[in-house]
Amino acid sequence: MISLEKDLPIQHVNEDLLNRDHFAKQLAEAVTAYMEQPGNTDGLVIGLEGPWGSGKTSLFNLMKEHLGNQCIVKTFNAWLTSDKVGLTTEFFRILTDFSEDESIFTTKKVRKYAEKVINSAAQATTISLPASATFSVGKFSENLLGQPSLVKQKEKIVSSIKKEENQKWMVLFIDDLDRLSYDEIGTVFQLIKNIADFPKVIYVLAYDHEIVANALDKIQADKGDEYLQKVVQVVYDIPMPESENIHEYLLTRVREIIQSDERYSYDKDHLNSLLNAGIFSYLKNIRNCNRVVNAFYLKYLLCGTVCDVGDLLAITVLELFEPDVYKCLWDKNYLLLRKNLGFFEIMASAFNEYDFSALDKLKVNDRSACEDILRKLFPQGQFSFDFSGFYNNKTVKKDVFPDKISNSKCFERYFCLSVKSTEVPINQINEFVHLADEEKIYEQLVEWGNHSRCGYVFQQLQRFIKNGEIPNIDQYIEMFLHAASRFYEDCPSEFFKIFSSGEQGVLVEKMIKKYIFEDGDKKINFDSVRTLFDDKSISVYVLQYIFEKYFAIVDSIKHSVKFRNTISKAVCEQLLQPFRGRLKEFIVDENLYKSIDQGRAGDKVRNLLLTWKSIDYEEYKAYVGQKHSDFVQILFTIFFINIIEFNDRTEYRLISNLQNDYDAESFYKRNKVMDGKEDLEKLYGIDVKRIVLAYIQIYENSRLKGIDLYQTSISEEQIDELIEK
Repeated sequence: MISLEKDLPIQHVNEDLLNRDHFAKQLAEAVTAYMEQPGNTDGLVIGLEGPWGSGKTSLFNLMKEHLGNQCIVKTFNAWLTSDKVGLTTEFFRILTDFSEDESIFTTKKVRKYAEKVINSAAQATTISLPASATFSVGKFSENLLGQPSLVKQKEKIVSSIKKEENQKWMVLFIDDLDRLSYDEIGTVFQLIKNIADFPKVIYVLAYDHEIVANALDKIQADKGDEYLQKVVQVVYDIPMPESENIHEYLLTRVREIIQSDERYSYDKDHLNSLLNAGIFSYLKNIRNCNRVVNAFYLKYLLCGTVCDVGDLLAITVLELFEPDVYKCLWDKNYLLLRKNLGFFEIMASAFNEYDFSALDKLKVNDRSACEDILRKLFPQGQFSFDFSGFYNNKTVKKDVFPDKISNSKCFERYFCLSVKSTEVPINQINEFVHLADEEKIYEQLVEWGNHSRCGYVFQQLQRFIKNGEIPNIDQYIEMFLHAASRFYEDCPSEFFKIFSSGEQGVLVEKMIKKYIFEDGDKKINFDSVRTLFDDKSISVYVLQYIFEKYFAIVDSIKHSVKFRNTISKAVCEQLLQPFRGRLKEFIVDENLYKSIDQGRAGDKVRNLLLTWKSIDYEEYKAYVGQKHSDFVQILFTIFFINIIEFNDRTEYRLISNLQNDYDAESFYKRNKVMDGKEDLEKLYGIDVKRIVLAYIQIYENSRLKGIDLYQTSISEEQIDELIEK
């Protein structure tokens, strides 16, 4: 199992992948030789200088392993403390933390000395000692004038150490100095130079020279470098790992990630060209490598199977080390991919300037490496930082790996971690179109629907249809239509996002087109279509969409159908029969009520009735005029009433263009009967109660006031007052 790199220092020699052990071993041998000089008891301060991420802590751990038990080895991590007093306390705790037979530093004289140093620090800073302090420092108000001075106490300790021939040397490693505040850095240097510069103690410090020197400048009147040279007697620059080792480390980790996917396949030559062109230039140390590996791993999990590995790695590097360039690529992608603009012009547009100097205002950390990477990512560009001729450069051969970022259809995949809550990683969409199980398609639709993601998904799916990336398209569409029909019951509003007139609707249209027409031409596969309309597991909403999209233009006002040119009128008439039957069957089904009060679903019920009206007006009108069950009565009442929402109120009106479809008086009488039933609200809910009352009041008010029934309205507040009565 692949895991994220935690960027922790190595602990043992066998973990050293960058060949740092040779340097660590030499340092340890030099320290040992210094300690073994006859008669030598002088302390020593060694500085290991290097920037963050250069492996200072790892080097410490390797040195400790080589020093073994030749001396007492301790580590003081100064970054773990929070103030001057705490730092001083922790320093002496580490210094005196030995068994009684191991060191002179456990003697009372050393402890008393430490207590006085800490007490003085606490008094000077007026800060209470930390609760974890192990020293009894007494009361701050105690009169210290009668006690030996710090100098006298220190002289006694130094004398004792020199006299004790069996006293072991101590090597105290001090890490993370460059992470401290300026004052805390000054405190540590005061400790090791003046307060605890004991015989047979070697301090090994790790720090970034520039940071520490700047800190000491603030304390030593701009003479930080001089002070640093005075304290640190031996300085070593931490050697940078060989570039070959860093490169091999990165490649090893990348291979582990992509080979963990059974479907992995990548353009090795392209990856190598990107690595050598510019990626390696940004990898100065192991920390940078780990940052890239971790970011790449997360991106690969989301979109790796539909992106080119080299391009995805390169974009990851730009995101980490050239964030301004990365952001500009994303923000201006509409220019990059759709207009014949060079990279300079794109950069300039971000600053409302249109000259080549605009790039200078964009922070580019390594222009040469960045430029070389962009050339490889977008080979259509004709000169540095330029993408002109993006579509027209015919000298560039068509790439055999179609998932590269330079393909406008694939560009957005590489920015998958910009995914919003209503968006879906492209990997999930890719897996969706390869599903071969109706149940799994349904489950995925429900999951996306619950998070309002269907609109986004079906916009993105267009590329898979256009590129012919859905295997067994006919079988897939059949499973999809079945799953989508079930999905309607769970998420009706999301269902209609799939079958809308927008981009995602166009996508479904293309999917169904492949299913309905033979060989992509206008010749209809009639058997497939009849099977489609006869399939009871496909929702009538889906069938309505197909019918109106391909076969007919429905005019519900004039209650007529105009047949499209895709098929003959005779064929369309044949298709009307199964569709009309399914439509009527659906409308009288009591389960239809479930969808009425669920947002846009109510509008879809209305559309079904209007479609039926257009297909067969006489049959529709006759059915409306019949005496119906309570359910159908409610259904038609909802159909005839329009609920209009204003900024501050809601009104109910009858729809005027439906006035010839029914007898208003007989509908009034039926609704009066409905309203008289005690269980109306219990069975159908308060919204249905409002609809029934609205029809009754509109009818009665129009008759009472002698005004047009279809010009009369009633507010929701008035309806609520009637319900309360």
